[in-house]
Amino acid sequence: MSLKKTSRPSASLAFRLALSLAAVVGACLAVTFVAVYALMVSNAHRRVDEQLRHEVSEVASLLSPQGVEALEGPLARLAQAEGTDLVCYRVMDRVGAVLAKTDTASWQWLTINRQALAAATREQPYYESVLRNTKEGEARVIYAVLSDDRILQVAIRTFHELEPLRDLRHRFLVIGAFGVCLAIGVGWIVAKRALVPLEAVTDTALTIAEGHFEARMKPESRDIELERLAGAFNAMLDRIQSFVRELRDLNDSLAHDLRTVLARIHLAAERLLSSRPIAEEQESLAVSIVEESADLLGTLNTIMDLSEINTGVAQTQFSSVDVTALMVELCEFFEVTATEKGIALEFDSTDHAVISGDPNRLRRALANIVDNAVKYTSRSGKILVKVRSENEVVAVSVEDSGVGIPEEALPYIFERFYRADKSRSREGHGLGLSLAAAIVNLHGGNIQVQSEEGKGSAFTISFPRPPSTLG
Repeated sequence: MSLKKTSRPSASLAFRLALSLAAVVGACLAVTFVAVYALMVSNAHRRVDEQLRHEVSEVASLLSPQGVEALEGPLARLAQAEGTDLVCYRVMDRVGAVLAKTDTASWQWLTINRQALAAATREQPYYESVLRNTKEGEARVIYAVLSDDRILQVAIRTFHELEPLRDLRHRFLVIGAFGVCLAIGVGWIVAKRALVPLEAVTDTALTIAEGHFEARMKPESRDIELERLAGAFNAMLDRIQSFVRELRDLNDSLAHDLRTVLARIHLAAERLLSSRPIAEEQESLAVSIVEESADLLGTLNTIMDLSEINTGVAQTQFSSVDVTALMVELCEFFEVTATEKGIALEFDSTDHAVISGDPNRLRRALANIVDNAVKYTSRSGKILVKVRSENEVVAVSVEDSGVGIPEEALPYIFERFYRADKSRSREGHGLGLSLAAAIVNLHGGNIQVQSEEGKGSAFTISFPRPPSTLG
């Protein structure tokens, strides 16, 4: 499992917090602008409506005994004073027949709303907004009742009232975009500062996961809550380290006692075998005791090695190790057993495959891999061992034509005491691959396996090359 920090910005909590802050700021700005803009539009319409009512009052004051028909001239003069392209007057009856009007050359698009004619009363005029097009803008229209149940229609263009609001809307979009970007930047800075203790906890945990159990957080902080977090985290680590130390001491004591007892049993059985005369039944039993005690001692030593490596307390002495020479030595050692089984053991390598490591532990790990290949390869089978030094890694591969590993067992073969099935567990205790994986991880490498049941397996171990050996 990789414990490296992610480099994806979208996966960063600080990035998501900054986006959240920007979303909140953007939403607040949008809601505020919509509310203010709606209020300003409402006020603009109210001012226009007041102007329309004033125009109605002015037209009503121009009524003469001659009736509506005499309004044609006064209405024309009013329209010319305001601008015929800015204001329009029409007087009509309830069915929409026009009785008097001003110049409508610029108002051909303005229709008569039959619903407004029916809805308008002396007490309550009827108002509506009519949009010509985006360029010419909007017109505000009033339908008011004059004498003799005549309807006066007055239309005023509102662009002089609403155009500043449209400019304000465009400016808001620019300011809003700038505000959101600023919120993202400020949110990122604030979030990164707030998450510094979390990153410190993560870095400390990663350091401990690499085996440096003495690592601790710095308790100094300007915030009481963060200082308490650091103190609590350090106290937890102290307690865990104390438990690990006690457990290690207990394991060491148990291992020492068990080793002593097993050594005595082993020695007693060997003495019994060396004594003469000895009954055949006693000899068989003594041989069994010697073999089982030796097997138990080997298992116990392996378990203790695994515990030391996994808890980070293993004593290691790193030096330059020629992996090619080491694998040649191992292949020569296992060639005798392979030949007895009729297995062809081949070796292929490149020169100068040098890494930094503990020679004894590396020998033990790689020997376990080759030993497994020999054990589970049938007679007349083939084993190919290769060593390659490429780029920044040294890779060792062991391919066999043996019984293979079931697909469902592949994720678990490096676990302690795991044995895939009876065909692959007739020997050993399921610790060889676990120990090999632990030693490889101790050296900063990784181990992978590809296998197909009935066709064989291929183990690949990669080690990083030290900088001094890189070209």
